[in-house]
Amino acid sequence: MLCLTSYPPRPAPPHHTPPTPQLLLEEEFIRNQERLKPQEEKAAEERMKVDELRGTPMSVGNLEEIVDDNHAIVSTSVGPE
Repeated sequence: MLCLTSYPPRPAPPHHTPPTPQLLLEEEFIRNQERLKPQEEKAAEERMKVDELRGTPMSVGNLEEIVDDNHAIVSTSVGPE
């Protein structure tokens, strides 16, 4: 047995106005910020890793000459250490 129910007619949708240029710019800005946020977080994480690897220098010197693969001449401003 088939029962058909009568539904009231749907109301007409409200009048839709096109978005303003300002609204379009704001929406684009938000989309760009959401897209760039993961990249910014990743860059900040990579900067922290680099800073950890750099550490604190024990002393600062200038490379004067590379003698061979295992030796070099280095000078410092405070003299020999």
